Amino acid sequence: MSEARRTSRQLVELAVRDELTGLYNRRRFHEELERLLADAERRHSAVGLLAFDLDGFKPINDSFGHQAGDEVLVGLARALGRIVRRNELLFRIGGDEFALLVPDASIDELLELSHRLLETVAASRFCFEGDEVGVTASVGIARFPANARRGDALVAAADEALYRSKSEGRNRATVSGRMGA
Repeated sequence: MSEARRTSRQLVELAVRDELTGLYNRRRFHEELERLLADAERRHSAVGLLAFDLDGFKPINDSFGHQAGDEVLVGLARALGRIVRRNELLFRIGGDEFALLVPDASIDELLELSHRLLETVAASRFCFEGDEVGVTASVGIARFPANARRGDALVAAADEALYRSKSEGRNRATVSGRMGA
């Protein structure tokens, strides 16, 4: 019976983890988002969402191949895992897109976390074919209930802020200006 339980647990883990990085995946992100929002609604607290992707990732894939890109993703997942606190949840949503859910977070705490994230990504270096390369990140920050009252609206608010970070020069964090939709 214990072998069946172990196999069952492994299958559940595979369903909610990104195969490459070991981070939680998109499916788990949506489950946790809804759970955290329901809890925050009940407790009259906040939930922060940092949506981010990598600047300069595509040229690494194009120049050195997908295996190099995979190495960057795995290395960054490890580095980011070291700065994420116990109550914060880090996800790989797909490709070079990530999300970080933070319960009970003030805007100042989210900004501080985004700066740690930006510094960690920028400081990570990788060597391929004798060339040292790195990437930076662009971050969009949104907060429940200030920027949105539903999960899909919170994701949209964080995405809008992320794209503003990209359009304003990349390697920066931008807070959503959206009001609680």
